[in-house]
Amino acid sequence: MCLASEWGLVPTGQVNIYKLPNNLQKVKVPIVDKAKCTRTYNSFIDQNKICAGWPHNGKGACKGDSGGPLACVIEKRWVMVGCASFGSGSCPVPDKPIVYSYLPNYYDWIDKVRKS
Repeated sequence: MCLASEWGLVPTGQVNIYKLPNNLQKVKVPIVDKAKCTRTYNSFIDQNKICAGWPHNGKGACKGDSGGPLACVIEKRWVMVGCASFGSGSCPVPDKPIVYSYLPNYYDWIDKVRKS
């Protein structure tokens, strides 16, 4: 189980009407099997992507959340493993996980840029 946290739009309960939140939004989401995510997005998912989200309730990153973190507990420490990239529609749709850039593949580059 991981944690997605975002400042993007939240649904108001009315169809296609969203608002900006007053508080940081966060939701626990499971990592989605890469094969399922690949089928969902027609083989667009490569080793630089990771998918997360609930299969039935459509909770997760929403419009305006791009760049938001996906953090998971690894060896008893919170680690940022993803950066929100895209989904299907303005907000999560059931059975369509959110796609994140898989940050461990970029840690060396991030560290190099940070130090320069």
